[in-house]
Amino acid sequence: MRGHRSIDIFLALGAFILFLAFLFFSLSSSNLVSGASSSASFVSKVNIEKYFSIALSDNLSTGIDFGTASGGTTLTVAALLNNDTLTNGTDYFISVSPDSNVPVDLCIKANNHLLSTSGAFFGVGNETWSSSNSSNDSAPSGPFGAIPLSLSYTPALLYVSANQSAYFRFWLDVPLNVVEGAYNNSLSFEGVSTGLGC
Repeated sequence: MRGHRSIDIFLALGAFILFLAFLFFSLSSSNLVSGASSSASFVSKVNIEKYFSIALSDNLSTGIDFGTASGGTTLTVAALLNNDTLTNGTDYFISVSPDSNVPVDLCIKANNHLLSTSGAFFGVGNETWSSSNSSNDSAPSGPFGAIPLSLSYTPALLYVSANQSAYFRFWLDVPLNVVEGAYNNSLSFEGVSTGLGC
């Protein structure tokens, strides 16, 4: 019996020593704050995704109206809301939301040439536009130097920051001898994070 008791004590003592060794090695890792140390460092990280939102002005979202033009002559017609009577600025603009965390490049295109219900058409390049980051009687400028619309996205105004707006004016060059009728097409705007291209 005495021999079995000695073996039990020896095993218990051995287990206790192994436990102390395990505890010592566990606590001696680099994460331990003890002794002369009073602080520890670790990494805290997060990835923030790009976010932006754009909104068309009410007048731009309802479309661009050039009114009624006389036939039989070549002329340039301004969109009806190019010049607000109160501000002398344009009523066509796109705003970048204040909670956007990246600047935005705006792009513009038309879906088709100007088509009439009878099937007549004239080229999309007869619709022109200009843009600016401000709006008054001279900005955006035009019609001279205005840019023809395209059937693919082209840059309209670059680096529009959060809580800022891009302002637009539009003109229509009516060709000589264009067939009588009501013509239309659709314009689209696209916003992309600055530098990604249209």
